[in-house]
Amino acid sequence: MSVKTCSRCGITKSVEEFCKNHTTRDGLQYWCRECLQRYRLEHRETHRLYCAQYYREHREQGRLCNAKWNREHRNEHRLYETKWRQGHPGCLRASIERWHQNNPAAFRAHRMLQTAVRYGKVSKPDHCSVCNALTEAQDLHGHHDSYAPKDVLQIRWLCRTCHAAWHIKAREAAVDLEGHRNASNDAERLGLQ
Repeated sequence: MSVKTCSRCGITKSVEEFCKNHTTRDGLQYWCRECLQRYRLEHRETHRLYCAQYYREHREQGRLCNAKWNREHRNEHRLYETKWRQGHPGCLRASIERWHQNNPAAFRAHRMLQTAVRYGKVSKPDHCSVCNALTEAQDLHGHHDSYAPKDVLQIRWLCRTCHAAWHIKAREAAVDLEGHRNASNDAERLGLQ
């Protein structure tokens, strides 16, 4: 039976007490399982905060990386989404119902557009109006700039990627605008303007 000394606690223990690490010469971690677990518990909060900060600082890079992977693995991603939806029908249905309740004007506009497409009043093109990529009908989304009843059928046809990108930019612009409004309101209250 082989033994190894933990470099953290200094106790000589059986090799079964060490996790594997293919980068070391003997193929085992330097610390024993007990020391490793203790370290992880002690530094859990620090690690969580570090990961949260890293995510905030690299959010756009992560989104671009995910979008690239989704484009390159479109069929795999679609199969994964389909499998998840089949396994979680209640979650998806509840999410859709919440969205309908929170966005009645948008829901009404979407239903009116679906009806117009079904009865031939509006025709779906075969390409995205932003990137001009040929797109299958089910992957082309009708984007409404306004949900006002008079503007319901004035839409832009976008592929999934362009539609998601448009909403991300709009959301970030709204947050920036809201932050600017809050800053200007604070400045007014403090008499700086």
